[in-house]
Amino acid sequence: MAQPTRGSISTPLIELGPTVLPSFALSTGAQAVVGAKVVKAVPPFAEVLHSPSTRISGERPGVFVCGNDPAARATILKLVSDIDADGVDAGPLSLARYTEPLGMLLVQLAYLQGFGARIGTVLIRDQTKRFDDPAMPSPIQEGRRPRRPK
Repeated sequence: MAQPTRGSISTPLIELGPTVLPSFALSTGAQAVVGAKVVKAVPPFAEVLHSPSTRISGERPGVFVCGNDPAARATILKLVSDIDADGVDAGPLSLARYTEPLGMLLVQLAYLQGFGARIGTVLIRDQTKRFDDPAMPSPIQEGRRPRRPK
């Protein structure tokens, strides 16, 4: 049996949907390939992708994109935009493990709770206030827990 060779990969490796391996294994396994650019995204359900419109009740479904290489994430975010979904740059590959339970919840709601497969998520965000704004330091960056509004 031939041994796999180590080489350089210039295009992103994309892993879509719930994984057979947990994300931590995916990110660890990717390190075995020199130069690998691994991106994880949980796409809308196949029924949504194969329909005339990916919009659900007029909203673009959210797709969280994780990967360690910003250029690779940007490539996938462009592809997500091409399917008329709302790509969310969710940061490093280590955060992909948090997207998987959301995907599993959607499967449960769609098929076991009777919601149907035309469901998705939408991230609501306040574009006027960002934690990366120096004028508004993040509670996490300051080492304290965020407070809930009273």
